[in-house]
Amino acid sequence: MVTRFFATFFLITGNHSDKKKMKLKDAGLPAQVLEENEVMEGTFMRRSDREIVSKKAIEEFIAQEQILRIAFYDDGDIYIVPVNYGYVYEQDVFSFFFHGAKAGRKYELSKSIPTIGFEIDGKYKLLENESACDFSANYQSVIGTGTLHLVEDEEEKIIGLNTIMKQATGNAAWTYDEKMLGAVAVFRLDVQKISCKAR
Repeated sequence: MVTRFFATFFLITGNHSDKKKMKLKDAGLPAQVLEENEVMEGTFMRRSDREIVSKKAIEEFIAQEQILRIAFYDDGDIYIVPVNYGYVYEQDVFSFFFHGAKAGRKYELSKSIPTIGFEIDGKYKLLENESACDFSANYQSVIGTGTLHLVEDEEEKIIGLNTIMKQATGNAAWTYDEKMLGAVAVFRLDVQKISCKAR
Protein backbone atom coordinates (compact mmCIF):
# COMPACT_ATOMS: atom_id res chain seq x y z
CA MET A 1 0.00 0.00 0.00
CA VAL A 2 1.30 3.42 -0.87
CA THR A 3 0.74 6.05 1.75
CA ARG A 4 -1.08 9.25 0.95
CA PHE A 5 1.29 12.14 1.47
CA PHE A 6 -1.13 14.99 0.92
CA ALA A 7 -4.63 15.39 2.31
CA THR A 8 -7.48 16.82 0.27
CA PHE A 9 -8.14 20.56 0.41
CA PHE A 10 -11.59 22.07 0.45
CA LEU A 11 -12.53 25.65 -0.40
CA ILE A 12 -16.12 26.14 0.69
CA THR A 13 -17.75 29.50 1.25
CA GLY A 14 -18.95 29.75 4.82
CA ASN A 15 -18.53 31.41 8.21
CA HIS A 16 -15.46 29.41 9.25
CA SER A 17 -13.33 32.57 9.30
CA ASP A 18 -15.67 34.24 11.81
CA LYS A 19 -15.47 31.19 14.09
CA LYS A 20 -11.69 31.18 13.81
CA LYS A 21 -11.49 34.87 14.72
CA MET A 22 -13.85 34.31 17.65
CA LYS A 23 -11.66 31.50 19.02
CA LEU A 24 -8.58 33.72 18.73
CA LYS A 25 -10.31 36.57 20.54
CA ASP A 26 -11.55 34.22 23.28
CA ALA A 27 -7.94 33.14 23.82
CA GLY A 28 -7.08 36.70 24.88
CA LEU A 29 -4.39 37.25 22.25
CA PRO A 30 -2.97 40.75 21.66
CA ALA A 31 -4.48 42.87 18.88
CA GLN A 32 -1.33 42.54 16.74
CA VAL A 33 -1.50 38.75 16.86
CA LEU A 34 -5.20 38.80 16.03
CA GLU A 35 -4.51 40.94 12.97
CA GLU A 36 -1.66 38.73 11.75
CA ASN A 37 -3.81 35.62 12.14
CA GLU A 38 -6.93 36.95 10.46
CA VAL A 39 -8.03 34.28 8.00
CA MET A 40 -8.93 35.11 4.40
CA GLU A 41 -12.69 35.40 4.01
CA GLY A 42 -14.63 32.53 2.45
CA THR A 43 -12.28 29.61 3.11
CA PHE A 44 -12.72 26.35 5.01
CA MET A 45 -10.29 23.48 5.66
CA ARG A 46 -11.14 20.04 7.02
CA ARG A 47 -7.80 19.64 8.84
CA SER A 48 -7.91 22.95 10.68
CA ASP A 49 -4.94 21.85 12.83
CA ARG A 50 -2.74 22.14 9.73
CA GLU A 51 -4.22 25.38 8.45
CA ILE A 52 -1.98 28.47 8.25
CA VAL A 53 -4.13 31.53 8.86
CA SER A 54 -1.45 34.14 9.47
CA LYS A 55 -1.41 36.52 6.51
CA LYS A 56 2.22 37.27 7.25
CA ALA A 57 3.15 33.58 7.13
CA ILE A 58 1.21 33.03 3.91
CA GLU A 59 2.96 35.94 2.21
CA GLU A 60 6.38 34.76 3.44
CA PHE A 61 5.75 31.36 1.86
CA ILE A 62 4.54 32.88 -1.43
CA ALA A 63 7.57 35.19 -1.47
CA GLN A 64 10.07 32.31 -1.40
CA GLU A 65 8.57 29.98 -4.01
CA GLN A 66 8.95 30.17 -7.80
CA ILE A 67 6.20 28.17 -9.53
CA LEU A 68 2.49 28.90 -9.62
CA ARG A 69 0.16 26.32 -11.17
CA ILE A 70 -3.02 27.64 -12.72
CA ALA A 71 -5.99 25.46 -13.69
CA PHE A 72 -8.64 26.20 -16.30
CA TYR A 73 -11.90 24.34 -16.90
CA ASP A 74 -11.99 23.96 -20.67
CA ASP A 75 -15.25 22.44 -21.94
CA GLY A 76 -14.96 19.31 -19.83
CA ASP A 77 -11.15 19.23 -19.68
CA ILE A 78 -8.97 20.46 -16.84
CA TYR A 79 -5.95 22.32 -18.23
CA ILE A 80 -3.13 22.99 -15.75
CA VAL A 81 -0.12 25.19 -16.51
CA PRO A 82 2.97 25.84 -14.34
CA VAL A 83 4.25 29.42 -14.61
CA ASN A 84 6.89 31.62 -13.02
CA TYR A 85 5.19 34.35 -11.06
CA GLY A 86 5.47 37.58 -9.18
CA TYR A 87 2.92 39.10 -6.86
CA VAL A 88 1.67 42.17 -5.05
CA TYR A 89 -0.14 42.11 -1.72
CA GLU A 90 -2.17 45.23 -1.03
CA GLN A 91 -5.18 45.84 1.23
CA ASP A 92 -5.31 42.15 2.21
CA VAL A 93 -5.59 41.03 -1.43
CA PHE A 94 -3.05 39.02 -3.41
CA SER A 95 -2.57 39.60 -7.13
CA PHE A 96 -0.23 37.32 -9.07
CA PHE A 97 1.48 38.25 -12.35
CA PHE A 98 2.87 35.91 -14.98
CA HIS A 99 3.66 36.27 -18.67
CA GLY A 100 3.48 34.33 -21.92
CA ALA A 101 2.86 34.50 -25.63
CA LYS A 102 -0.07 36.31 -27.21
CA ALA A 103 -1.26 33.01 -28.65
CA GLY A 104 -2.00 29.47 -27.56
CA ARG A 105 -4.41 27.71 -25.24
CA LYS A 106 -3.51 29.61 -22.07
CA TYR A 107 -3.91 32.97 -23.80
CA GLU A 108 -7.27 32.07 -25.37
CA LEU A 109 -8.68 30.56 -22.18
CA SER A 110 -7.66 33.61 -20.18
CA LYS A 111 -9.97 35.64 -22.39
CA SER A 112 -12.89 33.21 -22.61
CA ILE A 113 -12.81 31.50 -19.16
CA PRO A 114 -10.99 33.85 -16.79
CA THR A 115 -12.15 32.22 -13.53
CA ILE A 116 -9.42 29.74 -12.53
CA GLY A 117 -7.90 27.76 -9.69
CA PHE A 118 -4.27 28.04 -8.60
CA GLU A 119 -1.73 26.24 -6.41
CA ILE A 120 1.78 26.76 -5.00
CA ASP A 121 3.65 24.11 -3.03
CA GLY A 122 7.05 23.76 -1.40
CA LYS A 123 9.06 22.84 1.71
CA TYR A 124 8.69 19.16 0.83
CA LYS A 125 10.59 16.67 2.97
CA LEU A 126 9.98 12.93 2.96
CA LEU A 127 9.50 11.41 6.42
CA GLU A 128 10.71 7.83 6.14
CA ASN A 129 9.61 4.87 8.23
CA GLU A 130 10.11 1.12 8.35
CA SER A 131 6.56 0.49 7.09
CA ALA A 132 5.39 1.80 3.73
CA CYS A 133 2.06 2.83 5.25
CA ASP A 134 3.82 4.94 7.88
CA PHE A 135 5.74 7.11 5.42
CA SER A 136 4.64 10.73 5.37
CA ALA A 137 5.97 14.15 4.41
CA ASN A 138 6.39 17.69 5.57
CA TYR A 139 5.15 20.33 3.12
CA GLN A 140 3.42 23.66 2.72
CA SER A 141 0.97 24.69 0.04
CA VAL A 142 -1.41 27.44 -0.99
CA ILE A 143 -4.52 26.91 -3.07
CA GLY A 144 -7.29 29.24 -4.18
CA THR A 145 -9.42 30.69 -6.91
CA GLY A 146 -9.38 33.98 -8.75
CA THR A 147 -10.01 35.91 -11.92
CA LEU A 148 -7.49 36.42 -14.72
CA HIS A 149 -7.03 39.73 -16.52
CA LEU A 150 -4.89 40.47 -19.55
CA VAL A 151 -2.81 43.54 -18.75
CA GLU A 152 -2.93 46.06 -21.59
CA ASP A 153 -1.65 49.19 -19.85
CA GLU A 154 2.09 49.59 -20.50
CA GLU A 155 2.85 50.93 -17.04
CA GLU A 156 1.08 48.01 -15.37
CA LYS A 157 2.86 45.58 -17.71
CA ILE A 158 6.19 46.90 -16.45
CA ILE A 159 5.03 46.56 -12.84
CA GLY A 160 3.94 42.99 -13.51
CA LEU A 161 7.15 42.00 -15.28
CA ASN A 162 9.21 43.56 -12.51
CA THR A 163 7.36 41.52 -9.85
CA ILE A 164 8.20 38.37 -11.84
CA MET A 165 11.86 39.37 -12.08
CA LYS A 166 11.96 40.25 -8.38
CA GLN A 167 10.59 36.82 -7.49
CA ALA A 168 13.27 35.14 -9.61
CA THR A 169 16.27 37.38 -8.93
CA GLY A 170 15.50 39.60 -5.93
CA ASN A 171 15.90 42.67 -8.16
CA ALA A 172 12.78 44.66 -9.13
CA ALA A 173 14.47 47.38 -11.21
CA TRP A 174 14.45 46.40 -14.90
CA THR A 175 13.83 48.14 -18.21
CA TYR A 176 11.99 46.84 -21.27
CA ASP A 177 11.91 48.15 -24.82
CA GLU A 178 8.60 48.96 -26.48
CA LYS A 179 8.88 46.13 -29.00
CA MET A 180 9.19 43.54 -26.24
CA LEU A 181 6.37 45.06 -24.22
CA GLY A 182 4.13 44.94 -27.26
CA ALA A 183 4.95 41.31 -28.01
CA VAL A 184 4.50 39.79 -24.56
CA ALA A 185 1.22 38.96 -22.83
CA VAL A 186 1.15 39.84 -19.13
CA PHE A 187 -1.54 38.24 -16.99
CA ARG A 188 -2.82 39.43 -13.61
CA LEU A 189 -4.60 36.95 -11.34
CA ASP A 190 -6.74 38.68 -8.73
CA VAL A 191 -7.26 36.23 -5.86
CA GLN A 192 -10.78 35.76 -4.54
CA LYS A 193 -10.26 32.79 -2.18
CA ILE A 194 -7.04 31.46 -0.70
CA SER A 195 -6.03 28.92 1.93
CA CYS A 196 -2.70 27.65 3.20
CA LYS A 197 -1.80 24.30 4.74
CA ALA A 198 1.39 22.88 6.23
CA ARG A 199 2.73 19.89 8.01
